[in-house]
Amino acid sequence: MGLAAPAAAQTYGSVQIGPGFTPDPRARDLQAGGSINASGFGGNCVGWIADAPDYSVFWGGGSNLFISSVSSSDTTLVVRTPAGDIICDDDSGEGLNPAIGFSNATGGRYDIWVGTLSGGLAPAQLRISELYSY
Repeated sequence: MGLAAPAAAQTYGSVQIGPGFTPDPRARDLQAGGSINASGFGGNCVGWIADAPDYSVFWGGGSNLFISSVSSSDTTLVVRTPAGDIICDDDSGEGLNPAIGFSNATGGRYDIWVGTLSGGLAPAQLRISELYSY
């Protein structure tokens, strides 16, 4: 099972940011979910995601990077790092919200998928921060 190629267009856009960016957090409203079962990626990947990334962060490097989602639904995160590694989370944020943190994050492209645990679509807000996760 594979995710869309890194050149795939993001459904909700992208941002190029680096240490000290404002506003922090950078927030993007979106619809979480899709038709791909993230458990096929192994590890702790769960939920249902779209084929194309929801959002991409082109990170300048040299600082911490936190990626999280806030929703009234149970959402999940799948992140493809600049090295091509797949990192997933379900509930490391507050309540049922996912959060992934990278200490001294490598510069480059981070493709992000916000999924739903039980399938279907749900409104969510993706948050990008270098200060903290939500």
